Amino acid sequence: MSLDSAITGFLERDEPYDAASFGGLDALLVRGREAGASSFPELFFDLVAPHRDERAAEVESFVADLIEETTSDLALLAITTRLAGQPVQTSEPAKRIFKHCLSLFEDRSNDRSTRTAALKGAYLAAVGHERQLTRLSAAITEIDDENELPIVPYAARVAGLLLSARDDRGLVEFLRAYEDQPDCSDQVKLELGLLALGSAMGAADADDAMSRLLDARDLFSAAAETRDSRYEAKSFALAIDLLIGFIGSRDPSDFRATLAELKEAAFAYDAYVTQADPDPLLGYVAAQTAAFTTLSIRLAGLADSLSKPIWLNAAAVINDQLLIAYNASSMVFSPGQGRGVELLVRPRIEMSLVDNHLFMAALREWLATYAAAIDDDLVADIRAFAERSADPMNAEAASPSASAILDRAAGKTGYTELEYLLLFRMKRVRERTTRYIVEAVQAIETAFADLPDFHHAEYKAGFMDLAHGVLCFAEDRLNSSFEQNRQAGYLFRHVKTNPVEKDLQQDFHSWSRSRGMAIDDEVKGKGGGRADLRYVYKSCEIVIEVKQETDDASFEALLGGYGSQASQYQVTNARLGMLLVLDKTRPADEPEHLEFIYRPMILTRGSVEYGILVVKIAALRPRPSEASR
Repeated sequence: MSLDSAITGFLERDEPYDAASFGGLDALLVRGREAGASSFPELFFDLVAPHRDERAAEVESFVADLIEETTSDLALLAITTRLAGQPVQTSEPAKRIFKHCLSLFEDRSNDRSTRTAALKGAYLAAVGHERQLTRLSAAITEIDDENELPIVPYAARVAGLLLSARDDRGLVEFLRAYEDQPDCSDQVKLELGLLALGSAMGAADADDAMSRLLDARDLFSAAAETRDSRYEAKSFALAIDLLIGFIGSRDPSDFRATLAELKEAAFAYDAYVTQADPDPLLGYVAAQTAAFTTLSIRLAGLADSLSKPIWLNAAAVINDQLLIAYNASSMVFSPGQGRGVELLVRPRIEMSLVDNHLFMAALREWLATYAAAIDDDLVADIRAFAERSADPMNAEAASPSASAILDRAAGKTGYTELEYLLLFRMKRVRERTTRYIVEAVQAIETAFADLPDFHHAEYKAGFMDLAHGVLCFAEDRLNSSFEQNRQAGYLFRHVKTNPVEKDLQQDFHSWSRSRGMAIDDEVKGKGGGRADLRYVYKSCEIVIEVKQETDDASFEALLGGYGSQASQYQVTNARLGMLLVLDKTRPADEPEHLEFIYRPMILTRGSVEYGILVVKIAALRPRPSEASR
């Protein structure tokens, strides 16, 4: 019996089936072409894909056979959607898939949906293969016919992804050629805006950075004006506008109005992408919406300080969330931590020039206010320190001299403000925005997508703001040493041999409050008890339950042991909780990588499901120098 008639029979009779129903996995693996020519090739893909880990070469060869026989737009779209989560790694099958999909894309007699699906397939198969990427870039730049306008928006998205990883003038010219075409200009301007934003973050000098930031802002604004639903473009534009305002020391009287606009756009974007079924290539939208809503929440908490001379906290929030949203738009993640492929990555930005520019603007403002009351030699040394700090390569080297400057400035006018500036600068030198924070936000979104309370705008926004803060805290503590941050000393065995959960609770409370997060501690009357820490955003209240573990710190054990307590605190609010655990189960062992210390988990209590984010903070850590002994 043919595969087509067999699977059609199962579907018509509404009977379950598996690989054994078609003669077993071995029999199925050699019939890839027949499966591809059937009415439901994507269903055969689903039967074989789970066996990929143990039989990768055979499964990927089957997938290539299947795709080479698939020409239906719906089937091709379904398969490429699955490929986004399980990309083909083997070279030869990837080449075959690429060749087939590229051929379908280049055939202008095919309809738009077929060509769009084929373009996606070609892109997924090309990642990691330079020759294929070059060929795909050339195929996109060959779009030059007005009849092809319907496919340009999707081609522009892929062009933007390709430009994330490689310099290709042809693709830039392709985007510019369609910048003013009414049917596609919103997507094209968005991609050009992201390109300009990336250039700003990697610019060689401050003037160039500012010029490119302005270009990016204008392009995002134009994209938003072209199409009302381009809320992400509007959010980018407003965030950049706020950042430029701080850098230029603009009158802050209109900051509140811009912030209100940003909040409206951020929540509209979240609602827009939540109700849609986003393309896997646009899988970044979860991280991007979280970044923008977090930005509006944090800035609202800092609103009273927006007009003060020292506004670096607010500016840093804008810069960080803008960077996360930017990174997210150039990355696609597969489900499951530690697996899959990061399809495209712009170069990691260790220290954004924008960050340096913010510091310089604040220091100039301080000098304009206080320099006249300080001796000329000290002013000259402060200016020299600022010049050294302006270069990302020298910023670390400049930090040690900050203490000497502060010693000389002690007791002088403006000392408190100068101390804040220099200490803030040293802290920022140590902080980094990495792909793993973006990936974590995406993982949480995927895990909790079906929870009813995650569809409530304020609950979701509040939880994601808190989750982002907890993840950044975990990252910060992995980077901290006792020598540069004594507050983190309790995590090291040479400082404290028996840390307790109270140490972690106080540390996170202090850290989060310093960053403008609305966190209270020791809150009574929550779920019949007293909560360790409580996060509040409008109607959303989330308890952060802090625990210590000395025996079994597996995520399953932690959820089983402490999850019910975390969920009980939420019986009158969002069914979303946070479990922060001091992990004492690995004394003297090096800490685990950031991507392995968190997990979004579902806890079932009766008929109700709670989303619990579990985050582990390693204690009893050795110093890195001890690892080499």
